[in-house]
Amino acid sequence: MRKVKFRGKRVDNKEWIYGSLIVGYHGKQMYCNIVPITICEDCFVMPEVYLVIPETVGQYTGLKDISGKEIYEGDIVRYYIGSNDFPIDYNAVIEFAFGQWGFFVPYYKNVKKGTYKERFSHKIVNGIGYKFIPLVDLGSETIVLREFPKAKNIIKVQYEIVGNIYDNPELVG
Repeated sequence: MRKVKFRGKRVDNKEWIYGSLIVGYHGKQMYCNIVPITICEDCFVMPEVYLVIPETVGQYTGLKDISGKEIYEGDIVRYYIGSNDFPIDYNAVIEFAFGQWGFFVPYYKNVKKGTYKERFSHKIVNGIGYKFIPLVDLGSETIVLREFPKAKNIIKVQYEIVGNIYDNPELVG
């Protein structure tokens, strides 16, 4: 069974808190709370509830990076494909798109309206066409081979969390 949990930055001290998400409204103002997950046999623990900054809330993807850290929405991962002929080393932001977790990587330059580059790009920003790469278990290479047909002789595929978009926005650009 998949773990469904969230993280967010506390309003009071800007520290990250992990747990269950509670969303509510006071009039038109939305507020988000995180309740830390506490497991205790044969006891009842009244959980503390922490108000978090709504824009920083991110869901756990269910996957971990090469060092065993949980990957959350909004994390910046160093995405590395080791290949003899087509190495890829790129920082990307984890997001939810097309019904799955993944990230966008630049694929085409100078994308113009009505061209094949536009049709085969999943999103276009400032004339650059981006492909969506699904986040997969580290042992799987089939997605990489399909998305990057030039990358033959795959040596390794790695994700490493290098930061997040809230604390380290300079890591993507």
